[in-house]
Amino acid sequence: MMDRNVIGKFSKLVMAGMLMLPPFLFTNVGTSEVSAESIASSEQYVDVTPDFWGYQTIQWGFEKHIISGYPDHTMRPDQPITESEFLAMLLRYYSNTKNSNRETPFKNWAEPYYQTAADFNWTVSGSSAAKPILRGQVAQLLADSQGYQYDIDNSIQFLLNVGLAKGRNGYTLEGFEKDSPLTRVV
Repeated sequence: MMDRNVIGKFSKLVMAGMLMLPPFLFTNVGTSEVSAESIASSEQYVDVTPDFWGYQTIQWGFEKHIISGYPDHTMRPDQPITESEFLAMLLRYYSNTKNSNRETPFKNWAEPYYQTAADFNWTVSGSSAAKPILRGQVAQLLADSQGYQYDIDNSIQFLLNVGLAKGRNGYTLEGFEKDSPLTRVV
């Protein structure tokens, strides 16, 4: 189980940028705020300009090697995130879960992430790897990452109770909109 400070740091990207918490809530959670110099020197996404509300959060994730854009220098902030993409981001965040040298060669880029999630007994399907991940599934993975094996509703309630989520339309299970797909930034 990771400590609350660790999940708080990852929350800067996931929860603030994608689960609708205001990004200013996590401007200084154990890391330095993204500086203007680092933003200027990092990869620029043609579809995410400096005046975009999630710009600093995206740059933070890029600098921490949690996220990367597409080869065409886009971030596609309105495009849904797939289960495999979210799992990769979550595991990239945790420095102690770097994909170890496994004996088996992988045919798909996401296989080592799924193997690591299986090693941790996290709730992933693999059959949904290319499908948009739902907000409830994200809540369950985040609770799993903290050592709690809850169903989706209890995972959401856990995130709401510890202040890691507000929900999309309020601090309730219904307001969380668990059946809505997660997009990259909105």
